[in-house]
Amino acid sequence: MSSGNDYELVASTGQSGGVGVVVSDGADYEASDGFWYAAACKMVRYADIAPPGGDGVIDLNDILCVLDDFGNPANCAGNADIYPCSPPDGTIDLNDILSVLDAFGNNNACPDACL
Repeated sequence: MSSGNDYELVASTGQSGGVGVVVSDGADYEASDGFWYAAACKMVRYADIAPPGGDGVIDLNDILCVLDDFGNPANCAGNADIYPCSPPDGTIDLNDILSVLDAFGNNNACPDACL
């Protein structure tokens, strides 16, 4: 993929000229000079909840965070409610714990997020 300004090339329109913005699945796209660009974002790994905002690794910190939030949701900045994918169900339960453990084993129940 090519990059331009704050956008990443996702597909060519096959036409030249014209500028437009399209919103699809919550992502912004811009057409410029015959190319579609997606707004740049920060990729966050699914279940990467510790520290808040993630560190790019699913590790013991993420497991401890979801276990700690199971008893007291305020302990890990409330980031542990990750299952179901979208939207989360508002509770930190066994499904969230199992989702973090699955992600630790590289078996993600949900895709990584683009924030």
